[in-house]
Amino acid sequence: MIRKSLIPLCCFLLSLAWAPSASAQRAAAGIFNSPKGEGVNVDFAPADGAFYSLAVYADFYGLLSRRSKEPGVRMNFTRNFVFKEFSDGTARYFLYAGPGLSLGWVHDFERGYFTKEITPLSKPYGAVAAVSGTVGTRFEFERGISIDLSFTGEAGLMYRPSNSTLSCYLNGILESLLPQISIMLNL
Repeated sequence: MIRKSLIPLCCFLLSLAWAPSASAQRAAAGIFNSPKGEGVNVDFAPADGAFYSLAVYADFYGLLSRRSKEPGVRMNFTRNFVFKEFSDGTARYFLYAGPGLSLGWVHDFERGYFTKEITPLSKPYGAVAAVSGTVGTRFEFERGISIDLSFTGEAGLMYRPSNSTLSCYLNGILESLLPQISIMLNL
């Protein structure tokens, strides 16, 4: 069920993200790659010097270690502020950071990652709402390609409706050191 709903959800969120980009000075769209998951990324920059970034991706927690059979779905929306910019004539490089919001339907951390036996995740999926912080660097080349390397930490809560429990979302903190790479085409 999650796989079937991922494509329409991504298309809907991309259409929302593209609406403001019509009046933006710069817009980019591309792929999101990380040990956290894979998906799509859309950026747009209004005239105020900051830029917005929306990443929608399949959450891989438990999937690659064969502890889960289906990925979760996550979305992160941030407003990033450029605090250092360089240019060498062929490319622009800048450093940025910014706050954001993350939502998702995912698994959370469970012990047993590096054990001899593969044990399936015992806790069900849950809904996550978290505040996030992103820091990164971007390389924008003259040919219209951008490469982005960033790190995002999240602090939030997870609600599991199947057993009505509310808990801290541990993966948001534990996965904050996992790099995120986006390769985008400037529109």
